[in-house]
Amino acid sequence: MRDYERQQLPDEQRIVVTGMGGITPVAPDIYRSWDAIIEGQHGIKKISETFLVKQEGILDIGANVAAPASEVRLFDDPKLKEHRKELPHNRWHRSAELGFLAVYHALTDAQLLSEESLSLDSQKIDRFRAGFYLGSTFSGADELAEIIGIPADRVRPRNLFKYLPARAATAAAMPFHLGGPGGLIGEECASGGSAIRLGVKELLPYWGHRSDADVMVVGGTDAEISPANLRLFNAIPAVDPTDDPEQASRPFDEDRNGLVMGEASGALVLETWEHARKRGVKHWDVRAELVGIANLTDAEHETEAAKEGTRRVIEKVLYEAGVRIDETVYINAHGTSTITGDPIEAEAIQEAIINTRLDRKQFWVTSTKGATGHTMGASGAIEAAFSVMALRENIVPPALKLHNPISEIEGLNLSPLQKTKLKNIDVTISTSFGFGGTAAALAFRKFKP
Repeated sequence: MRDYERQQLPDEQRIVVTGMGGITPVAPDIYRSWDAIIEGQHGIKKISETFLVKQEGILDIGANVAAPASEVRLFDDPKLKEHRKELPHNRWHRSAELGFLAVYHALTDAQLLSEESLSLDSQKIDRFRAGFYLGSTFSGADELAEIIGIPADRVRPRNLFKYLPARAATAAAMPFHLGGPGGLIGEECASGGSAIRLGVKELLPYWGHRSDADVMVVGGTDAEISPANLRLFNAIPAVDPTDDPEQASRPFDEDRNGLVMGEASGALVLETWEHARKRGVKHWDVRAELVGIANLTDAEHETEAAKEGTRRVIEKVLYEAGVRIDETVYINAHGTSTITGDPIEAEAIQEAIINTRLDRKQFWVTSTKGATGHTMGASGAIEAAFSVMALRENIVPPALKLHNPISEIEGLNLSPLQKTKLKNIDVTISTSFGFGGTAAALAFRKFKP
């Protein structure tokens, strides 16, 4: 496999990231979130000290900490306030609202929205060739729990719209009149990463025909912290019972004690370099080139990712990215801080490096879930964005709370507790693994025209 060298693709096949957006537990936009993470901040809080405490029964479940999304009021943004009548936000559940903001930020970042409205700029893109995929684990599941018990004559249409799972994606896309292929991707914790992969597929031709889209807005959104959802995860059990935010969510640490549920949304704008260039994007404005995608289902366990499937998706993106033995690679690992999951992923990373005949000394591994908690369907999206920024700034984000690394990850560079500035990072990889064996991985390189 080491004889493989990634060939230079024609411009119509090169997939580039031209915009990013999102809301995370550490900041109200994706760029400030990155700045906070590399400075060692985290968004994990005691539930009793957050707005979540208003949810009846949430303190009687077993989870003491969570990572709620940064509080953002929809109409703090002047443009959204101006067009507030176009936004039926009273029919959105919280995942849909966060997803909308991520898409809005990403389209704005890519300069694809009209200056006069929330619609796409028709001079740059045909709206029927601008699509969307957003992943979500829970979407409006907690809304269904609230509806149960309401008398039939008190149920309103907004209750239906807040429950329907696909609304996490369709509600976010409608105000922008995104008319291309799209919908909700439900691959549990791999949803955000898989949504990005599917977006790539829509941009490429098939069966001798042109592609189905010129631009895809892809990512994930989940605002799942509710009594009903916490009960579901406690039934496994998987949720960290720790009551100290400074000790909760400790990926790859011997003293890890389970995941911390988090809320977030993230979106990336993808297009071919040919399309981006023709609409006026300069090469220095391209955030990164997406050079590897992988997705499979290992189908071995209800909740745990299998080592073989994990290894295979990592090997595939290393291969597609054409990683050379002298290149530096940063992996933003799934790393959820669970007792069984972290060692399996660490072993899979080690085996993938051996099988591709690469050098472990060139690999850095951290999980940003030490800062954000596990944001479920959004995790693959925000971590893809963090991987892009790590690549651009040649910074490995800190492995927060990593004091005593597990033996399975020894031999890899870990950047414990603080960021590491490197001379260069050549490739970054983001991995996502979900219940039922779903697995996704993405690889990015700096863009060179």
